Amino acid sequence: GQDVGAWSNYDQSRIDLLTRMADRIWDVDARAYVILEHFAAQSEETVLASHGRSQGRPGMMLWSNMNRAYSQSAMGYLNDSGFSSDLRRAYPPNAGYPLTGQVTYMESHDEQWMMFRNRSYGPNLNGYDVKNLGTALDRQALAAAFFLTVPGPKMIWQFGELGYGFGDAGEQCLREGGEAGECPASSPGRTDAKPIRWDYRADPDRFDLYTAYHDLLFLRNTYDVFRTPSSVEMQVGQNQPDRWIRLEKNGLRVVVAGNFGLEARTQSPLPAGTWYEVFSRNVVVSNGSTPISLAPGEYRIYSSEELLQPPPVADEDGAEGASA
Repeated sequence: GQDVGAWSNYDQSRIDLLTRMADRIWDVDARAYVILEHFAAQSEETVLASHGRSQGRPGMMLWSNMNRAYSQSAMGYLNDSGFSSDLRRAYPPNAGYPLTGQVTYMESHDEQWMMFRNRSYGPNLNGYDVKNLGTALDRQALAAAFFLTVPGPKMIWQFGELGYGFGDAGEQCLREGGEAGECPASSPGRTDAKPIRWDYRADPDRFDLYTAYHDLLFLRNTYDVFRTPSSVEMQVGQNQPDRWIRLEKNGLRVVVAGNFGLEARTQSPLPAGTWYEVFSRNVVVSNGSTPISLAPGEYRIYSSEELLQPPPVADEDGAEGASA
C-alpha cells in the first residue's frame, strides 16, 4: 500500500527476483548496465550492488540522490541544520557501496533544480550575490568540479551543463518538488514534459558553464585516476567552506580544491611536492602547508604531472572557444 517503510524493508524474495533477472541479462551481454529504480533499505541495496562481482560481473547500480547536499553547497548554505551540505556520499564507498554500485546525481526530472534555488534563495554577503546569474552559474561550475571528479557513476540532468532551472516567468521552478508552494502555475510538475532550452548555448555565461563541464569530463574520460583511483581522500563535509579532493593512481596525484564560502578564503590542500594547475599551467612547489587563495565560488585542479589540455569547445555558431 502506501507504507513506504514497509515496502522498503529488506526483502529476500525481491532480491531473488532481481538477481535472477540480472543474471539472465548478463548471460546475454556481460557488459550490460543494470540500474534499479529501487530505493529500498541500504542493507538490501548493497546486496544488489555487490551481486555477481566476485564472478567478474558488473553488479547492479542504485540511484543516489544528492540534490539537497549539492544545492546547499552551491548556494553557500553550509551550516544549515535542516539540510546537510555534506558531499562525501558522492563517492559510493563512503556510503558503503562498491565503487560502481551507485549512480549519483545532483538534479533529476523530479528534484528542484539547483539554479532555481541559487537565483531564488541564494545569499548575498558584501555584494557577493548568489542570486546574480553569473555568480549562480559560477557556483554551478564549482559544484560540477566536486561532482564529475569524484569516482563512481554520475548522471547529468538535461541542460544542467547550461544552468537549467530559471525561466523569465519562473516556469523552470519544479512544482511538487522541494519548493512546491513557490512555483507559478506555468511550472511543470515532476512527471511533466520540461522546457527545452537549446537557446541557453547562446548566453556567454551559460556557455562558460558548458565549457567547464566539457573540460571536467575530458579529464575524467582521459585519466583513470578520476574513475578507478587507488587512493581517495575528501574534505567535503558539513560546515566546511574550504573543500578538497585528493586522488592517486599509478603515481599520478590530483587535488581538486574549491571555496564553497561567500568570501575569499585560503586553504592548504596540496601535499609536499611540485604541482601543476591543470588549466592555467601555473606551477606550485608545496611544502605540505603551502596556502592557496581562492575567491568565493572558485575551484582549481592540481596534478603531480602536466596533464593534457582539454580541446576547444565549439560554440553555437560552430566557432571554437577557449577552455575554462
